[in-house]
Amino acid sequence: MEIGFSLYGLILVLISTVPNVFFLFFPPVTATIRTQDAGVAASLMEHGGRIFYFASMICLTYPYYRPTLRSFLILALVICSVLYVLVWVLYFTHGMDYTILSRRVLGFLIPLAVLPSAYTILSALWLRNYTATVFAAIFSIGHMYNYYLGNIEEQDLPFEEPADTQHRQQ
Repeated sequence: MEIGFSLYGLILVLISTVPNVFFLFFPPVTATIRTQDAGVAASLMEHGGRIFYFASMICLTYPYYRPTLRSFLILALVICSVLYVLVWVLYFTHGMDYTILSRRVLGFLIPLAVLPSAYTILSALWLRNYTATVFAAIFSIGHMYNYYLGNIEEQDLPFEEPADTQHRQQ
């Protein structure tokens, strides 16, 4: 590992970042999802992990390794990035409806929780940038936790009856 410039790293970082830049300029017109703060630790993991992932992808190189397009990782990376961009295209073409970004697939918040997390880990692994892989994993844990708590719908919240209500029913 050497400190230097990685063009592949820059391209991979830009692919995952460009839709978010558009999101800043075109925020959702609907915000029916309840938000909740996940706490300082999860936010530090998400944002710190993202910053160090970006830095290590762009600034750390492995001079004796050339990424190949003949790899399972590149196939998985392409699938993740295509699905990720598709979700953003649906968001922008359907009136910037936030519910498109927070839909569940098989019980998971796939669109913007799992896809970018998988993308960051796969991209770091494809470049064999294990430093970036560690930061991508830290980012992913914080990101999925923050995204989950920020997109809890009312029916998803656990309901517990107060203790005095349980005694009255008996």
